[in-house]
Amino acid sequence: MTMDALAGLFLLASLATLLVVALNLRHRAARELASQRDALHAAQHALQTLQTSRQLPHDGVIVIPSGHRLGERQWYQVAATKNGRSVSLFGLAPAGLVPLTTRPAGDPP
Repeated sequence: MTMDALAGLFLLASLATLLVVALNLRHRAARELASQRDALHAAQHALQTLQTSRQLPHDGVIVIPSGHRLGERQWYQVAATKNGRSVSLFGLAPAGLVPLTTRPAGDPP
């Protein structure tokens, strides 16, 4: 009888530990996904700013012209990093924009 109770307690402790580990992994994955979404949003916003206002974004993104032109437009690479997660997008914007590289304060070069 005592062995059955001990086995049950051991099984209960094991399941509780697995539940805590699974919840921590889920929380970490959710944080990383949120950082990825923030970086994607920043890159999309920067590309949209380039396309609509012909101004270079100043919100911690990197804008690199590719050199390939399509009429009055040029391909640009826009890269953003948020909380260690990086996203890079390519898009067309008016040609002749001077490339600007800005970095967020906390990110390494």
